[in-house]
Amino acid sequence: MATSSADNKLLTEIGPGTPMGDLMRRYWFPALRADFPDLELHLIGPLQSNKAKEAVQHFDVIHTIDRDKIAKAIADEIKKQGRHPKLLVQVNTGEEPQKSGVLPKEADGFVALCRDRRAPLPAFRGGQQENQ
Repeated sequence: MATSSADNKLLTEIGPGTPMGDLMRRYWFPALRADFPDLELHLIGPLQSNKAKEAVQHFDVIHTIDRDKIAKAIADEIKKQGRHPKLLVQVNTGEEPQKSGVLPKEADGFVALCRDRRAPLPAFRGGQQENQ
């Protein structure tokens, strides 16, 4: 039996207020944590500032910090929740306008801005990662 386009949309959306999203947040994340306590969950992909609360709450690593609005929202949630996921800045190394990410020439300034907000970005020195 094939699903309709509307049913498929309903079953695949995971935002707040959607059946699958509510299941994921209410049951799947806690079950994963209970069954695999050493599991490290990574958020990879676009992040909207209105999803910062859930991102900080559920994920151990957030890969796509790519603009000031996201950095601020994440830093604010970290302060509210007291939870400190690792944050990674997305850099658009090819400087392609159709792709997301901070331009390479702006990366150092963006990382400094994030650190000023007390967002826990890892520092890279001499090829070794240090958390700051």
